[in-house]
Amino acid sequence: MKNRQYTLAGLLTLAASLNLYLKAAEPITLEIQPFVELQLKAGSHSINSVDRERYFRTYHIPGMFADEQAKIMQELRVSPGRGTGPYFAHNAGDTERAGWDPAFKRQLQKYVKIYRRADERYPGVIHAQAGGNYIKSKSNAPETVNNTVDPDTPSVDATMLVDYKSSYLPKDYAKTTAQVVDWISAIKAGGANPPKYFSPLNEPDAHWKGTPNPPKDHGQFARAIALGLKDRHPEALISGPSSAWGHPRADWKRWIESGWEREFIEQVGDVAGAYDIHVYSKEYWAGSAEHSVNFAADKKQPTPSMYDAF
Repeated sequence: MKNRQYTLAGLLTLAASLNLYLKAAEPITLEIQPFVELQLKAGSHSINSVDRERYFRTYHIPGMFADEQAKIMQELRVSPGRGTGPYFAHNAGDTERAGWDPAFKRQLQKYVKIYRRADERYPGVIHAQAGGNYIKSKSNAPETVNNTVDPDTPSVDATMLVDYKSSYLPKDYAKTTAQVVDWISAIKAGGANPPKYFSPLNEPDAHWKGTPNPPKDHGQFARAIALGLKDRHPEALISGPSSAWGHPRADWKRWIESGWEREFIEQVGDVAGAYDIHVYSKEYWAGSAEHSVNFAADKKQPTPSMYDAF
């Protein structure tokens, strides 16, 4: 039996995710050294002292894992950073998604338990969430949207195409805001601490479709939730746009005119607690047939490396 050992110094990105499902022809041993001093370097740019509390985080809701897995992460000195959810309308994502229940009240009760565990495991650790989906208003009339696209609206990057749609009309803003307010209220009433930062949707630039100007419409949606939280839970801060920015060096058009990042800053900046922007340094997570049946290799755009830019 052959084992391959990996040191943390060379695998910060891999280790940081920690949701590792290793599939190989032979057993693999992943050796992580929690007390090794690290250095991040890209060209002439370097960070000589890597603060584990800041850089070594995992992508999950902090109280969602079983005790055994949580113990392993604590031994590795890994803290939760940001998770995805809640999914109020329907379950989505991988099998690790937490809190889902078809009954809204039971879903809230599950989240209370999750965040109680979070407080026990990671007392005082600040973390964030990005929303999954929301229950929309019921109506006898079919939902209609204006599919006339504003000519100033920048198109979604071709490699970020996904097949699902998640957008909301103004008539649903009050309802979606109430769901977030009720969710945080339930967590606090249950004696737990909710996320410090909340982005209304995760990477809406990939899936917000069917409204006249998606970046602007999403900004209005996020602002409605921000104002709702400010009234009821001012300590819970809105962040966003939680966008997937795939061109860190070349694609600045999203920051001008009516791009996703600029629209959020201009519409929500005065009531937001943080900006949430996902920089993809090389390739795209959605750039494959795995994420879209409509994916075509000839649409794939060249993506500059953030590391090369330094």
